[in-house]
Amino acid sequence: KGVKGTVALSLSHTLNRAADICEDVTAESKAGHRNKGEAFSSEVQRRLEDIVSTEDAELKAAYTPPARKKGQPRQPEPVGRLLELARKAFFSYVRAYPTKDKAV
Repeated sequence: KGVKGTVALSLSHTLNRAADICEDVTAESKAGHRNKGEAFSSEVQRRLEDIVSTEDAELKAAYTPPARKKGQPRQPEPVGRLLELARKAFFSYVRAYPTKDKAV
């Protein structure tokens, strides 16, 4: 049902309301921001990045490469599922970015 009192299609208003609701998250943001919505958004992004990198590091730490026979190609290191999804999302974003200038 969403957040009550939120203006539809206003990212700024939505982030400011979320910052009011989750004051603990907003307070943890260490970067200097002009408003609390930006601080909230920055802290959520930092937390997500931490989760992705931690999951990937744990997977690599637990990985034992299989024994290789001479001349056999090296197996690539595993990549965490969240990191793989993040890369796919970024590549999708880049592909969707317009490459032609619009006529003004």
